Amino acid sequence: MKDKKHIVEDKEARQKQASDIFHKHFDPWYHNMRENYGLPETRVCENATEFKEFLDYCQSELSKLLDYCQSDGRVCPFPNEWQRVWNRLPVDKEGQTNNLRHNSPPTPLVLAGWSSSPEQQKREHLLVQIYWSSIHGGFNKVSKYLMGLEDSRWHMPGNKDWDYNEEVEYMSLDDVKWQYELMKEQGL
Repeated sequence: MKDKKHIVEDKEARQKQASDIFHKHFDPWYHNMRENYGLPETRVCENATEFKEFLDYCQSELSKLLDYCQSDGRVCPFPNEWQRVWNRLPVDKEGQTNNLRHNSPPTPLVLAGWSSSPEQQKREHLLVQIYWSSIHGGFNKVSKYLMGLEDSRWHMPGNKDWDYNEEVEYMSLDDVKWQYELMKEQGL
């Protein structure tokens, strides 16, 4: 039977081992998330409260961008601009299929996709791309680009080629997450 000293030492060893395993996986993720959201590199969160604040900040920034991209009736950028958004996403797109399960972002609906897709589908696709970037990287680049895009470069009421009477529905973050999961299931 172990004495109390050995039990304490075993418990401390298990706690250290658990901590080492946690940081082995968490620290790279945390670093990537800070980089993804354009935050300066600082120390790792010291406690659960700081970590929750960090996650709340990331979700807030994502929600702000999703709201902006739907404000004033915005649907998506025009094709050339939308392609530039996609080019800011951090994956090797050469030879990859458009399958979210393989960490490839959904391609923009340009060329034939532009003329054959209804406005709601274009909006959904753009917002899923943004959500994808918040998970896989490139969010900060995509956000800066879209926020800096002039209104004349957006497909929205009042701009060229806008002859749609249908209303394009607003999508909440939960709607976008649901659409992302649906696209993953369908392999789009």
